[in-house]
Amino acid sequence: AGEFPLWLAPEQLRLLAVNDDVVPYCNEVAKKMRGAGLRVEVDSAAERLQKKIRNAEVAKVPLTAVVGEKEKEGNLLALRQRFVGDLGAMDREAVTAQMLRAVHSGEPFHTA
Repeated sequence: AGEFPLWLAPEQLRLLAVNDDVVPYCNEVAKKMRGAGLRVEVDSAAERLQKKIRNAEVAKVPLTAVVGEKEKEGNLLALRQRFVGDLGAMDREAVTAQMLRAVHSGEPFHTA
């Protein structure tokens, strides 16, 4: 697969679950985002976080979100963007809105 912009990517966001306790939260987030028309997958594999991040980069997924207890408790997503790196923690509703804006406009994803 080639390098696709966010609006065209077959997988737009991958949620990386840090442990099994946050998998239900990841699945809930993914379900809501899919309902909004976004293409989201959950990586709940029992692998090191760095390997999950690397796998998402190799798969050329434009956005990844590391999800741990802090994110679950705060209703947040700790975003990473391909070629940019860590974008920090954002409210999951704000992430959905920003992604939808970027997808519908064809513009790159921006956090502000």
